[in-house]
Amino acid sequence: MTAMIKNLLTWPLIIFLLLLTLILSSYYGAYQLSRSITNSNKHLETITLANDISSFVKRAEGHLFLYLTLGNKSDRDKFFSRIDSLKINLSKLKTNNKFDVYSSREAANEMLYLGMGLIDYKDKSISNNSDFLFESHKENLILFHRLSSEIRVAGVDLINQTTTHLNKSSEAILEQSKIIYILLLLSGVTCLLLIVLQIKKRTDDLEYSKKLAYDLDKISNTDELTKIGNRRSFNSVFVTEWQRAIRNKKSIALMIIDIDFFKFFNDTYGHIEGDKCLTTVAQTLRSCMKRPADSIWRYGGEEFAIILPDTDNAYNLAEICRKAIENLQIPHRSSTVSKVVTISIGVCICTPDQETNSISFIINVDKALYRAKNSGRNRVCSDNDKDDTDVVVISTTNNDTRQ
Repeated sequence: MTAMIKNLLTWPLIIFLLLLTLILSSYYGAYQLSRSITNSNKHLETITLANDISSFVKRAEGHLFLYLTLGNKSDRDKFFSRIDSLKINLSKLKTNNKFDVYSSREAANEMLYLGMGLIDYKDKSISNNSDFLFESHKENLILFHRLSSEIRVAGVDLINQTTTHLNKSSEAILEQSKIIYILLLLSGVTCLLLIVLQIKKRTDDLEYSKKLAYDLDKISNTDELTKIGNRRSFNSVFVTEWQRAIRNKKSIALMIIDIDFFKFFNDTYGHIEGDKCLTTVAQTLRSCMKRPADSIWRYGGEEFAIILPDTDNAYNLAEICRKAIENLQIPHRSSTVSKVVTISIGVCICTPDQETNSISFIINVDKALYRAKNSGRNRVCSDNDKDDTDVVVISTTNNDTRQ
């Protein structure tokens, strides 16, 4: 009996069994790798939905204020269209327990109700050939903006949460790739003649997996059209720079930039020219950044964001950016501000600490942008320009290091 067992447990059989075990283990690792990639794709879809939700909310608000200001019926129609698109995207997130869809849908319905009321007053003012009195509807306007901000903040929170999971999935992909590589390497040491072809095949699979992981990360961080960072990578970098500013007790500045009447530009010149305009504006703004630490991102459809660590003269740089875009002399005959493409910029600076709310800081910048747009566009507004009714308290400093 012992002799029979010894005959069965020959070295070739032992090597084959070991090889089979390693191959099965490697295929199991590949299966896990495929699941991790699938999860990454789902996370990217969630991020896209959250970005679209934030975009539709901002566009709806923008079209409502444009209609109340200019009385253009196309803005009224686009307002309702953006609210409908917002609800559709919210319904797609109904199974995601990380996002309070019910509250956001309630907020969207209330936005629609408030918007209809304001539009009705605007229609009456047009019929009576009178001006729409913003001051008389100040409370509704502020409530509308607060609801819009709540949905955008919820979207940002969802993006942050999903980004964390996406990063974990990317790490899992790399770790699983290493494990598979080690298993295959051991297989080659165990029986080189038996697995030469298998090593080559699996090595190719590993390289593909690594490249796919790299491409996924690059795609998820880069805006395909303008070739600058996208909203997802902005969120990640902003959190990093914010924490660094807290640790180093340095200032941080943020600019949010909007191309004036870009929807009119698209309607007039077409989406191809609109894409060219976005790309040109993005690259021109990037050329205005003189320090390696300064970074620009595509924040939304026609919006860009610039993060400026350790600076307090961001207003001057914002003015340089505004002039640079104006000097491009890109024709824009549909603009009511200028016959060329212009931008409006909101900018804020602060020296944060552990008590400072980063979301409030971003909201301040957003409000500064709206002041720039509502006060005539093609201009720069900072947090120093805000009204007493529009204040979110953030500490500031004066320790500029820009050369």
